[in-house]
Amino acid sequence: MSDLKQAFQSQLIAAGVPVNQATAAAEALARQSAGELPVPLPPDSAEQAAVTSAWHWINAKKRGDEK
Repeated sequence: MSDLKQAFQSQLIAAGVPVNQATAAAEALARQSAGELPVPLPPDSAEQAAVTSAWHWINAKKRGDEK
């Protein structure tokens, strides 16, 4: 696992994203950072779906913590 992917994954897991979702999103973000994927990600791509899903998990966790 690349250092960048590992860093993304660790941060996502720490933010409350489930491991499988964090792994998929971290892979997409690391590949995007390495120039392997476009910026922005195509809206209908699996990579964008993974990143969006992780973002939703983080926001749901934040809303739950505010209660």
